[in-house]
Amino acid sequence: MIVENNNDVCRITANLLSLLPLFQKKIIKPVEQVTKHTLSPLQHYVLVLLCEENRLTMTELAKALYISKSQLTPLIDKLIETGFLGREISEKDRRVIYIYLTTAGKNFLHQKDKEMFDLLKQKIETIPENQLSELYHALNVIDEVLMKLP
Repeated sequence: MIVENNNDVCRITANLLSLLPLFQKKIIKPVEQVTKHTLSPLQHYVLVLLCEENRLTMTELAKALYISKSQLTPLIDKLIETGFLGREISEKDRRVIYIYLTTAGKNFLHQKDKEMFDLLKQKIETIPENQLSELYHALNVIDEVLMKLP
């Protein structure tokens, strides 16, 4: 579909906004329950970020999470206490401290990712066969379009 006028953009925007609460209720909340008793969603996201980036400074982490460093410090301290994160002083500048994911953090993240995958897979298995291919195609299109957004 080619968006020809502002009305199309408004309809797409309204449809997307109406999907967000449904996506939150059916997908996000159940998946978050997997880590609920061990980590907050924000703590889990910190682990995911550090898994993707290898190591980050507190400033880089705060920017990525859109929170202040003072809000981030207790969150990181708790994850260090659990053994999921570690601190490393930069060899070039001793004032710079990197935060990294430990082996225990990687193992935890891997286990929780598997649990979340299994939960989501169970939900998807309830979808009728004829709708699975439609969903697959729709998700690919959404992914492609969202990657183009600024």
